[in-house]
Amino acid sequence: MLPRREGSPGLGLGPRSPARPFGRDVQAEEVHPGQGRLRGRSGARDGRPRTRRAGGAGWLLGELLLEDLALVERRLERIDKAIKVGKKPEDANEHEALKLARLALEAERPVRTAGLSAAQERSIRGFQLFSMRPWIFVVNADDEQMKTGEASLVGPLAQRFPALRAIALSAKTEAELALLPEDEAREFMGVLGIEEPGLTRMIHICFDALGLLSFFTVGPDEVRAWTVRKGSTAPQAAGEIHSDLERGFIRAEVIGYDDLAKSRTMAKAREQGLLRTEGRDYKVLDGDILNIRFSV
Repeated sequence: MLPRREGSPGLGLGPRSPARPFGRDVQAEEVHPGQGRLRGRSGARDGRPRTRRAGGAGWLLGELLLEDLALVERRLERIDKAIKVGKKPEDANEHEALKLARLALEAERPVRTAGLSAAQERSIRGFQLFSMRPWIFVVNADDEQMKTGEASLVGPLAQRFPALRAIALSAKTEAELALLPEDEAREFMGVLGIEEPGLTRMIHICFDALGLLSFFTVGPDEVRAWTVRKGSTAPQAAGEIHSDLERGFIRAEVIGYDDLAKSRTMAKAREQGLLRTEGRDYKVLDGDILNIRFSV
């Protein structure tokens, strides 16, 4: 769960408005079933978190969009004043991006749906607009509510905000599971009908929101996971391991995780024809196991 700090007055929505969270790639918020009341956490002076209640999910989204619109309009106003006195915009991409962003926000759409080009997106990245990030809503339900199924809990959110990602879990139960030994945790999950821990599911949904995937390298004494963006080529993935591997990339031996799990060993996978050779244009898939061949 990503924390939110109290906003500062003067941003257009008063002291209850959320502060602009610099350095975040995704915005995650907790709501209660039925789009109940939102619970934000903010640091207190004694170091303990305090719970803040506001409106429902719709209230929060409206606040975030209005915050972005206020910032965009202030910046456009400065640029327009400069144009009136004969000055050209310092960055034409920024000017166009801000105009597109304003149109989207006025239509109550997040800026990430404004159709910005890569150059335009880069030009306004420094503003850290809330709606440039993907949003994830975590529906925090109790065990009885969880028995109704995740679809019934996240359905209202999905219907109202189809572009959002949502997940349902019981934070209390997940905290208890985290304290148990692995075998006891599995037994407890079986009793409650939980197929996968909430933390694992949260990692999956965050990776999807951020456009990330994991691939593996396997050695005699180490198995390691690496993270790259979806659409990365084999040389780009090799560069995550070491720049020499990307520079001297020749080819990659590739096998999917499920294929290796079935064959048990690389030798058997090779005998079964499951290990394949891929070149520079190969796009790495989630769960791929790579053996990079290179020469420097």
